Amino acid sequence: MIIQVNPTNVVGFFKDDIFSNKIGPLLYDQFENEDNKLIKHQLALFLVFTRPREWRKQIENYIASLNKNSFYLFDISNALGARRKFDFLDDQELRNIEFLMKLCCAKHEFGGQKPLDKIPKISLPKRENVE
Repeated sequence: MIIQVNPTNVVGFFKDDIFSNKIGPLLYDQFENEDNKLIKHQLALFLVFTRPREWRKQIENYIASLNKNSFYLFDISNALGARRKFDFLDDQELRNIEFLMKLCCAKHEFGGQKPLDKIPKISLPKRENVE
């Protein structure tokens, strides 16, 4: 269990120390050209946690590149679910996160590159409002 949460914990602990809005283009360039799967996954988690401009497209392509039974797919789905549950989100961010969560589920269930036609068939649990 400890080994499974290490990538998420590392990103969660240090994201505020290294993130700025100006880092986006450099981050996307590194993300697209990264060969090490663990580093690429940590960059994907970093994008999910910080959500800079155009993050959805990057994560969508990342999900498409993963194997349908991959730990990385499971972990990115969990990170998206945690952001949906605990973050303060505007309507657009919420729709983006929910779309990507459904894409993860469709990818795992049906495989394929981007099973976009299966997404409308997937429903997510209702998001609880915290007051």
